[in-house]
Amino acid sequence: MAIHALVVDDDPVTRGLVAEQLISLQVSTVRTVESGRAALDVLRQHPQINLLVTDLRMPDLDGIALIAALDKYRNRVRVIIMSALGDKIMQAASRIGVGHDLSVLGVLRKPVSRRVLSQMLDQFRQLPNLAPPTTHKAQAAVRVEDIREALAQGGHHIVVQPEVRARDMTLVAVEVLSRWSHPNLSGRSPADAIIAAEKAGIIGELNENLITEVGRAWHQWAPHKLSPRLSINVSAVTMSDTGFPEWLSRAISAHHISPRDVILELTETAVPAPGTSNLEVACRLGLLGFDLSVDDFGTGFANLQQLQDTPFRWLKIDQAFVRQIERSEDAQAIVKSSIRMAHDLGLKTVGEGVETPRQCQLLRDMGCDVLQGYFIAKPMLPDALPAWHAQFRKHSRSIAA
Repeated sequence: MAIHALVVDDDPVTRGLVAEQLISLQVSTVRTVESGRAALDVLRQHPQINLLVTDLRMPDLDGIALIAALDKYRNRVRVIIMSALGDKIMQAASRIGVGHDLSVLGVLRKPVSRRVLSQMLDQFRQLPNLAPPTTHKAQAAVRVEDIREALAQGGHHIVVQPEVRARDMTLVAVEVLSRWSHPNLSGRSPADAIIAAEKAGIIGELNENLITEVGRAWHQWAPHKLSPRLSINVSAVTMSDTGFPEWLSRAISAHHISPRDVILELTETAVPAPGTSNLEVACRLGLLGFDLSVDDFGTGFANLQQLQDTPFRWLKIDQAFVRQIERSEDAQAIVKSSIRMAHDLGLKTVGEGVETPRQCQLLRDMGCDVLQGYFIAKPMLPDALPAWHAQFRKHSRSIAA
């Protein structure tokens, strides 16, 4: 993929040096400007620009304000933040970018290291194309009628993303993700449909359809002797339904799937609090043989008491931290301490959002148990899993070594 860069810095010497480094690293075109406002003008005039390298401390419009103003370009431009300010400020700026749904490649300390810049460009080239801009139609509220229609007409299906054991890079599980082919839902985040289904009281119908799709996939894999564990996301509303454990046990048994083959992922906002029906449901799921996992650990609202009180067996470290571990000592410390704490509590860990070989190796060195992310595999249709697995096995030994 051709990279067309825009460098934003009020210091002409820095602008020139960074531009020279980018050109020497095979960036196709490089433009430079001295302020955030000028950067926005150039982005409007040159739609081919897909990389923004910006300073933070600038007159007119500083780097933080520039990042916040990039909403309309988030489906086009990836961002590198550079500054001579401290790591805390730069990492905070990076989180602001992520909060605005920007693809932030990382942070660069001044003077800019050519080696680190080269690594970020390599990461850029390995990443998939950014999603096309979301249309105004897709921003409208999800209609319950569209969900019902999609469920009735086969407009809901699943994709799966492999998870591999870090020690030997063997397939151990797949995360099951919802996708919609209905014209009014296909451009939406799957979470939007789930929220709408919860509000309308039809989340049970969606769960039933998902388990049917999971059962179909399970039988597709059987001739290939593939039986990865199935990691399925469960919402807070579903976790408050005291009938859910028995229903789920019956539903998967109808497809000859054992509860021990299923891991239920709870976002931190769905982690049960003491004395709630959610905790009762979590305990009964554990009694039936299902494993429970904390999803996106580190970005939600769960406290350590809830983590101790709920029968979790897995902890998924949020990709926001994993993606920063190559260049942020703070992120490394957070991930390392999360893994250590999980192991001390008897939990296994999953590092999600692994996109580069270096991230993979760092997580393995830290003792992370399972890895998931684009470096391993993108989400795929269930019938593509056997072919992916056969191909992955050919080179996974070299990664494991």
